[in-house]
This record gives sequence, C-alpha cells and structure tokens, in this order.
Amino acid sequence: MRFMAVAEAAVQFRIPVEELRTMCERGNIAGAVRFGRVWTLPETVSLSDLQANQAQKHHFAS
Repeated sequence: MRFMAVAEAAVQFRIPVEELRTMCERGNIAGAVRFGRVWTLPETVSLSDLQANQAQKHHFAS
C-alpha cells in the first residue's frame, strides 16, 4: 500500500492540515498510519471519504 503525507493530502483535497491531523488522531480516517511524528494516509483515500467523516463529526456535534 502506498501512502501520502497529511500535508500533501491537505493540498490535494483543500482541507486544513490541522483538521486532517485531528481526524487521524481520532481514528476517523481508515488506514491512516503514524510514522514517528508524521501522519500518512493511504493514496486510495478519497475526498468523499473525508467528507463523510466530517459530516459525521458535525452530526454528532449538534
């Protein structure tokens, strides 16, 4: 499986880096792995996967 850094994914999906890191820390992104201090995401992750996780977060927050 190939991975990309959170910073790279943030640029690709136009999502703030800190938001992606928080999603990784909370286990909201399937396949996210931490190598030392760097979170990485599978290259197969899609924008719809991330949006679904954001929608769930907002649903539970209200």
